[in-house]
Amino acid sequence: MYEKMVVRVELSENRVEVHPVPIPKFRELLRLKGKLDEITTQLNQYKNPYPLKTLVEVEVIDKAFDATIIHEAQSLESIQSEVYQVIKTRISFLDQRQGNDSRTEMDDHIENLDPWQIFDIRMETEQMEAQSREALKIAYLHILESLNE
Repeated sequence: MYEKMVVRVELSENRVEVHPVPIPKFRELLRLKGKLDEITTQLNQYKNPYPLKTLVEVEVIDKAFDATIIHEAQSLESIQSEVYQVIKTRISFLDQRQGNDSRTEMDDHIENLDPWQIFDIRMETEQMEAQSREALKIAYLHILESLNE
């Protein structure tokens, strides 16, 4: 990587003077590409040498479709870090055919669940205090009861 600079050229009667003026760097732009766990490790170990947060673009590449990977990769943008900010996330799966089979199996599985089971599975993926979790469960139970009336 090269250092950016402005070149100031001074012309006088029979002289040309060239003065490079370096442009200070206040922020880094970083692109990470690979599996989600590798990217997460790199972000956790990242040390920012600049005064402003590093802007990060992430490209997660995995073998087959996995909804959990999509959810976790997209949640990288909401991480509140003092040293970086993920501004863009791309996700791709190498085996698209296998991913479609997984989605069909997942859809079949979901069709066999009742709304309470789906809600409970979804709640397991959220990180929150036990009191908040219980309050949400009670509120959801009231919603289900009102729909059944």
